[in-house]
Amino acid sequence: MGSGVPERLVRPAGPLRDERVVLRRWRVEDLPDVHLGMQDPEVPRWTRIPEGNPPHEVRRYLDGQPRAQADGAELVFALADPVDDRFLGSISLLRVVLEEHRAEVGYWLAPWGRGRGVLTSALRLLSRWALTDGGFARLELRIDQRNAPSLAVGERAGYVREGVMRSVQEHRGERIDLVLLSLLPSDLPSAPAPGRAPSIP
Repeated sequence: MGSGVPERLVRPAGPLRDERVVLRRWRVEDLPDVHLGMQDPEVPRWTRIPEGNPPHEVRRYLDGQPRAQADGAELVFALADPVDDRFLGSISLLRVVLEEHRAEVGYWLAPWGRGRGVLTSALRLLSRWALTDGGFARLELRIDQRNAPSLAVGERAGYVREGVMRSVQEHRGERIDLVLLSLLPSDLPSAPAPGRAPSIP
């Protein structure tokens, strides 16, 4: 990977954006909408977010984000409306393995952000940055095989389905199968030619 290999977990120079969504830092002002979004049953159903996650735990997670980045563990972005900047959801690079230049991507969306392509746009934006300027060589999605909407988001964003990991994780008292999808720099549309500086649209 040359000089693009990440030695530590760093953020983009500024927000990542397109016409549907802005990826930026979480803010204290987001907390009421973060908490409200987490109360939707679909969020804990498919994620590790606890059911009924109380506001003080949401604040603790926000306050812990700089440490998680410094430790190389996780890089968290808020999804925000490009018009009014309202919090719509979250997307993260998590389970980062810097020495192997790979990470998993996780995401969730509040009910008021759904149905307009926000997650697909967010996943494309973060993936392109991570595999070019971020210096990663592989990104993964691990999605409950029953979660058809989330699988569709990954495939629309260009992720390649590799297979099913059977009974690989315990989730809310049951063993579940996860579909493994991945994205490599060579999978990106208009991938930069070797030796050319990557660009982010």
